[in-house]
Amino acid sequence: MNVTPDLLKKCTDGMANTGFQPSQADVASVCDITGLDRAQAVSLLKKWPGWQDAVTHYFEDPSAALREAAASRQWEPQDNIPYADEGMSRPPSPSKFVDLSQEHAEATRQIQNDQSQEDDQLRRAIAESKKDMPGQENGTINAGQQFGPAQRPYYPEAQWALAPIASSREVVDHPPPAKRRRIEGSPAFLRGPPESGYNAPLLSIYHSIPLAREALLFPSLKVYSYGHNSEWWAGTTDENTKSLSMQQAEPGGEDRRKYLAELQCLMAFLDNTTRAYGSVDALSDLRYFQYFNSQSEYIKVLETWQQAAMDENPDEPLTQVFTSSATRGPNDGAATETKDLFSVEGAITDARTQVEVLDKIVWSDSPNQPLDDIWIDQFGHVLTMRVHNENPGASELGLAPTEVWYLDRYMHELRETLWNMRQQCHQLSREQLRLGQARSRLAEMPGASPAASRVDIRKALEDARDAMPIASDDSLRTGDRLIDVSSNVEAAQLQSQINSLLTSITKKLKELSLRMSELESQKQQIMSDLTDPNHSSQPLRHKYVLQGVSTRPNVTYIRKLNHDLIGMDDDEEPHEIWQWWRTAWGEASNDQPGAPTTHIEDSQDTIDSSAPFSVRKVSAKDVLDAVENEYHTAILVYASDIAMQFRSTPLPASLRQFVEQDNHAFEDESSPQHVQQANRGRSWSNETNSTIMDDSNPFDDTAYPRQARDMTPMSTSTIRSLDGQPSPKRPRSSDDSVHDTNLMDMPPSYEDIHTEQQEMTEKKGNKIGFFAEQMMQQVDDNEQKG
Repeated sequence: MNVTPDLLKKCTDGMANTGFQPSQADVASVCDITGLDRAQAVSLLKKWPGWQDAVTHYFEDPSAALREAAASRQWEPQDNIPYADEGMSRPPSPSKFVDLSQEHAEATRQIQNDQSQEDDQLRRAIAESKKDMPGQENGTINAGQQFGPAQRPYYPEAQWALAPIASSREVVDHPPPAKRRRIEGSPAFLRGPPESGYNAPLLSIYHSIPLAREALLFPSLKVYSYGHNSEWWAGTTDENTKSLSMQQAEPGGEDRRKYLAELQCLMAFLDNTTRAYGSVDALSDLRYFQYFNSQSEYIKVLETWQQAAMDENPDEPLTQVFTSSATRGPNDGAATETKDLFSVEGAITDARTQVEVLDKIVWSDSPNQPLDDIWIDQFGHVLTMRVHNENPGASELGLAPTEVWYLDRYMHELRETLWNMRQQCHQLSREQLRLGQARSRLAEMPGASPAASRVDIRKALEDARDAMPIASDDSLRTGDRLIDVSSNVEAAQLQSQINSLLTSITKKLKELSLRMSELESQKQQIMSDLTDPNHSSQPLRHKYVLQGVSTRPNVTYIRKLNHDLIGMDDDEEPHEIWQWWRTAWGEASNDQPGAPTTHIEDSQDTIDSSAPFSVRKVSAKDVLDAVENEYHTAILVYASDIAMQFRSTPLPASLRQFVEQDNHAFEDESSPQHVQQANRGRSWSNETNSTIMDDSNPFDDTAYPRQARDMTPMSTSTIRSLDGQPSPKRPRSSDDSVHDTNLMDMPPSYEDIHTEQQEMTEKKGNKIGFFAEQMMQQVDDNEQKG
């Protein structure tokens, strides 16, 4: 049979008309959504039944979908070329039969799930698109009528502004490794960018307080591996991407744990690092820290930690180390109110002492208002206080802090005593207010109009008196001598009356000022009670000692144990057990203005002035003077006896390993020449970089756990046993607190070596080398076990 074009067209139309036919509703839906005509919609629906599938494939690739739909109406090309296939020699072998029914069922189920998910997403998208858009708002913002070209030839400079497109941070030019090696016996410190505020000084100070250090180490969070990055110490790493190795960690809270772990690493770094300083930049970049809404910006690092620690383990007692609790009693029908405080903050107005500043912060007594019944239920063992001078343009604080502070006057047990004291002072303040108002009425009077300034009465009277002789002289020139004589008499009488009035006013003002001064002295005498244990009506038990100070955010004063007692004799009493240190970052030298320099003092009193930081010893008087005169703001950190006598625990193995890796990285940065200079005794070597900080009790051997001594690598320098000489007056090094001569692993002493005979020199050297090999073998065994 001959195939004609007409016959071929009829066959094609017949095939197109047979089979699946989409419904009118599906066609209308596709047309409404895609905007296609009816023929194209029918083609899509024949290719993909169901209007959802058709619309989905169309929006994924409109041109391809239409091409594929159009191709379905044409003859497919044939690939069965005649005589190209050969017949099968035998049927398929049963041994090669593969059952794919299970795989096909799973694939079909997966396809159905994917399609249902796509359908849900498409329905949501269509529903959102059908919602009414908000009405368009017409108008302009801060734009007046401007006639002229769009680009003006001149723009007022007052309307210029800088808009930052991203957060930026200073690029720190760190000195060479030899210039930033920690000097033996000196404290390491933390630095931070200007936007971090007082975070770095506060963490450095908290580390010097054993209980605060223990809290920030947060033993409840056990991390088995912290990882390591050689640039971590500089704060240039992204700790948000760090992976912590933990066991049985609850899902969620990864950002919180990274913040707690970062604080653990910083505390361990300050313990054992061989670097002179570290950085809090990485801590400030953590998401948990950035998103936390703090009540006070300068104490944000502490509030963030407390919230993270409470969320991690609310039953941990260490979470309350920094927390104080204040209570306001019922007043005028109001219920009792309790508030937790992480710090206290006050301004220097007319206060003369630090006690007066805290009195105003806690009570805020006013002669015009009734007294509030406020007391402190509990003071945290670590108390942070910020004081600042509110006077505009002030360059200094103008208030010397108290080195030893007793806080019993604010506690609940002395509530009745303080209430009576405050009542007496309140009455005296009201009398002062009355006398002050009377003095004001004598000294000033209202102006001519309500808007005019007040007039000084004495100044006005003096001006009137001085103007009278001038008026008499003018009248003499008029020629009317009779009037001149009478005017002179009246002027003299008026002048005498004015002088008498001025004398009376001055006398009265002096009497009022004297009386107000007497009242102020009475108030100070009343409120001075319960401040000095030697002159107190009640025994004082809550003692707090100033442990750290920060004036500018880059200057920190830290109080640490003084291990340099070489100048003391055995028959002398212990003195100067504590030593103040001053650390600063980015200070300019007087010799080279504008260039940051440093003064690093070691045991030989050598000074290095080529690095942007300084670490040096200062006296307690220098610290108090710096708080008063160095800056208009000061952060004061006080610690209780319990906080300072707390027995510090040794670092866990994971934190020791973390710091050791950083110390090894620091040694890799140094050249061999710098390493040799460090090993000559000026700086810490690799063998002395693992000293555990423990300032709880330098003279009580029981204060140092045996575990700390067993786990701490020993130094090859001369060892003095804590048990050998119980007297605290002997010279001690900064590493004595963790050594024990009774240990089996004790290295040979150089003193013992020098007392032996000359011919044993070679044998003695081998003895030291043998001990070093034993220590290295122990480290390798610990790493393999870990």
